[in-house]
Amino acid sequence: MPTESFRYNGRQVKIEMADDDHGNWNWSYTIDGEHRTESRDRPHRSYETTLKEAKIAAERHAEAIAGTALDES
Repeated sequence: MPTESFRYNGRQVKIEMADDDHGNWNWSYTIDGEHRTESRDRPHRSYETTLKEAKIAAERHAEAIAGTALDES
């Protein structure tokens, strides 16, 4: 299962990519080892398209977490 890790907005993001028996790709990610999110309802034939979608979703989620942390202080 291919993975990609990177830091975004002060958070560690890990994206995992998985392909099914039909050659479609799905993604899941964690932020700081928590906040697991996955998408299995909209598989794509293209690895690159799927990875791009996962990165956008993870970055938005990391921004939302950062905003929540600011609100709590």
